[in-house]
Amino acid sequence: ATHNEIVIDEKGISRFHGQIRRIGEKFVFEDLGSTNGSMIDGSSITDPYELSVGDVIYLSDEKLIFHDKND
Repeated sequence: ATHNEIVIDEKGISRFHGQIRRIGEKFVFEDLGSTNGSMIDGSSITDPYELSVGDVIYLSDEKLIFHDKND
């Protein structure tokens, strides 16, 4: 993509830091080669990661929590 659908304007977050894609019924987070990396539930990730409800994604110091649309 040439643009961001969600922008988090904070120090430590790359311009194109990561993405969440829907693949069938699953949602997958992928770090896009960001400078500071990404963590999910306390572990650094380098490969695409299948998200589950409640997973905590850290982009630098910013915390995102993955929820089901019904939560």
